Amino acid sequence: VRETAAHLISGFEGRTRAFVQIQQGCDHRCTFCIIPFARGRNRSILPQAIADQVRTLAEAGYKEVVLTGVDICSYGADLPGSPGLAAMIGQVLARVPELKRLRLSTLDPAAIGDDLLNLFAEDQRLMPHLHLSLQAMDDMVLKRMKRRHLSADAFDVVCRARKARPDAVFGADLIAGFAMRYAREALAGHPTDDESRAVFRRLAHCLDVAPGFGMNLMMSNRDVLRCGLLPSRDPLVRPSGPADVPLSFHPAATRVLGLVTPRSVG
Repeated sequence: VRETAAHLISGFEGRTRAFVQIQQGCDHRCTFCIIPFARGRNRSILPQAIADQVRTLAEAGYKEVVLTGVDICSYGADLPGSPGLAAMIGQVLARVPELKRLRLSTLDPAAIGDDLLNLFAEDQRLMPHLHLSLQAMDDMVLKRMKRRHLSADAFDVVCRARKARPDAVFGADLIAGFAMRYAREALAGHPTDDESRAVFRRLAHCLDVAPGFGMNLMMSNRDVLRCGLLPSRDPLVRPSGPADVPLSFHPAATRVLGLVTPRSVG
């Protein structure tokens, strides 16, 4: 796949928020992810086309626009001059002064530079909500996932974002059930105690760093593949047992869920 279709959506009926795709595909190869094979390499929309689309939506009465894609932190790497995500956002904000709010979708903690964080400080229209694709908070798991960041990098992003914008709030994607040392337990559909405890200890600590931190938990054992621990490395082979299983929470999880869940109700 070499091209991304031009923007065709002109509105989202009955909504005050609209979405604009700024790129498609991904150049990375995380062990749990099929996106590079299903959607191809990173392909970015030209900044002018994005600004035109945002202006059209703002003129149509939409109060907020969300810039979205598969890997938006890689935006522009394939375009002439390699304009980055921050440069493109700066252009959109400058060219569409009538836009009330601009929000970003999921961000890769390995690719959040100071230029992007400075925009949050400079323009209040850029919503101070950073949703991070953490996937795990244990460094060994992150290495097995072939992620480009370590847990310390996640905390660094949170601290730098809070410095740039004290009212910043955070969300995160986390995968529970990714195989570590105990392949049999993973195949049986029971995440290891070591893994779950590491995740929730880190989450509890991150809440101390940034009280606005939220989370999404995907508790599945279907995709514990290509980690070098399973009997078969065939991506078509799925572990037997239930697709989604309950997780026995470490005591730290009670504090995390008690703080986060009430804010998510409704």
